[in-house]
Amino acid sequence: MIGGFMINYGVVGVGYFGAELARFMNMHDNAKITCVYDPENGENIARELQCINMSSLDALVSIMKIVWIWSKRVKKLV
Repeated sequence: MIGGFMINYGVVGVGYFGAELARFMNMHDNAKITCVYDPENGENIARELQCINMSSLDALVSIMKIVWIWSKRVKKLV
């Protein structure tokens, strides 16, 4: 853990690359994927990573401190 605490992450876009990133990060002691958002793949990846599949980008952004976006479709954050 970094400085004694866990860092929770949300990942937007869990296609091939985003899902691989989320899997990789979840293997580290100091990182935990707590939620994902992807209209096409979110449900399956959330189940695999045992995290929350958020219903919208706005919902994910509203609860996370760090958000990584892996999508060409996302043009703007709230």
